[in-house]
Amino acid sequence: MEYEKILTQIGGFGRAQLMVFLSLSMTSVKAVLDLQLLALMLHVSPFRCAQQNSSGYEPQGFDSHCTISRSSEAGNASSADPSLYSAGNMTEEACTEFEFENDFIRLTMVKDFQLVCARDIYPTILMSVYFFGDACGMLFATLGDRIGRRTILLVCGCVDIVTTVLPVFTPTVEWQIGARFLKGLASPVYYQGLLLVEELTAAKHRAMLGNLYWLLWCIGYSLCSLIAYLGQEWRIIQLISLAFSSSYILVYFLVPESPRWLVLKGRTKEAGRVFEKMARWNGIRWRTNKFDKIVIEETPTGRTLELFTYPIMRRKTLIIVFVMLVYSLAYYGLTIDTTFIIDDVYINTAVSGVLEIPAYLLAWQVSERIGRRTPTVAMSIVAGVAIIAVPFIPQEKQYLFAIKVAMALIGKCLLTAAYSAMDIYGAENFPTSLRNNGVFLSAVVAGFLSVISPVINYLSTVAEWLPAVVFGGLTIVSVLSVLWLPETKDMPLPDTVKDAEKFVRGNELNWRAEHEERERQVVDNFTEPEDLAASEMRRPRYGSIGVENGSGNEQQFPSV
Repeated sequence: MEYEKILTQIGGFGRAQLMVFLSLSMTSVKAVLDLQLLALMLHVSPFRCAQQNSSGYEPQGFDSHCTISRSSEAGNASSADPSLYSAGNMTEEACTEFEFENDFIRLTMVKDFQLVCARDIYPTILMSVYFFGDACGMLFATLGDRIGRRTILLVCGCVDIVTTVLPVFTPTVEWQIGARFLKGLASPVYYQGLLLVEELTAAKHRAMLGNLYWLLWCIGYSLCSLIAYLGQEWRIIQLISLAFSSSYILVYFLVPESPRWLVLKGRTKEAGRVFEKMARWNGIRWRTNKFDKIVIEETPTGRTLELFTYPIMRRKTLIIVFVMLVYSLAYYGLTIDTTFIIDDVYINTAVSGVLEIPAYLLAWQVSERIGRRTPTVAMSIVAGVAIIAVPFIPQEKQYLFAIKVAMALIGKCLLTAAYSAMDIYGAENFPTSLRNNGVFLSAVVAGFLSVISPVINYLSTVAEWLPAVVFGGLTIVSVLSVLWLPETKDMPLPDTVKDAEKFVRGNELNWRAEHEERERQVVDNFTEPEDLAASEMRRPRYGSIGVENGSGNEQQFPSV
């Protein structure tokens, strides 16, 4: 019996699938909490020298001073001290300690570890190291194909719990760097959670659950502002986020292993028991003896190197990887900028999270109604222009401030929408035999190079407008290369690299006509050698579930 038919018979999407979805969706919430709460904990408040409280020092406001003036008659400091220099009867002295304005979060990591002036590079390092850990975790999460979806979820759950607590007890910023790398390792596990949800749910419900899964990311994003407001101290905030790791307890008790993975590994008896259990949760009487084998259509796979072997496929791959890299840089760069939309970090975070909901809905609608290529290019260009404009709009007057906020909202919303649309569009340009390879390649490259997003944000110390110009400019330049890709809406997708070589821009209609003609020939001339070879590539994988043959022995159906 086909795998999809079994999912439909046991309920498609019933109580069992709902429990699995709610348990696993918390991994998405926890992942965004780890990212955005770190950005809030590294928020830099206005500061001044603590020496200004001593006699002889010039009083200071909270204007982010790294030096302080004092009377040359105060104290007997040596003129050989490199931190001092004379200016008339006043001497400039480097600050040794700092006081911070109590603006939003009472005690951030920046305040606790004094990460300003000579140490102002540390927030950038901490964020970049987290992104590097996240990228390494993406590679680690792929072990789910070898050891099982549920197993990798539970392993990462244990890592997540330990690394959520670990930063609280690290005494120095240097130890924090190692702790944040380890924290990043467990974050990408939410991809495995989404994959497991899809493998336990009937096909007609997967698109809905996929969108809802990412909507919970948006909710978690907005929730960060409330957690930061309630916690007020970075260690307390860190411990509050630990509560969301409790979802792994639900995963342990409620989430089964993927039956599809079990069948592909030859463990079909276990797959049958998983189906029976889910059917029972859904209130359906269903037994494994209703069929004698599970059939799964196994997608043919190729080598990643093939993406670069043929000229047109190589060009498509380089374009998709480049564009996804730029989207990742810009998206995460703006996400960790806690004052991009408005200076209030709480409002900025809450609005940014809520803003992603219409962004995902917009991407879905324009992709389905208009197409993939043109909306992606248009949204990216408008987003790039809006992002570049934000730092150049003055805020002296109320209407100008409103224009600046509107441009920031438009830029972030359309960038997110374009990023979401490109996820689908990029995958559709890869042939079936290499689609997983292509998507994984672009995701890993984007993940590893996202480590420079905080570095680009650090350029604001050189010129406030530089990060926006870099993010917006790269978005515009990169998306122009998408114009070389073919439109994929309502088009049959290529199965092999050789097919993909024929699927080029300007030839979409001819490609569809040729594909339809080839399909008709397959039906009419199914016994021709070429068709038999194509059929052989798509032969299903079978697995037994312990059906007995006439002799009373267990009959194992071979993997083909």
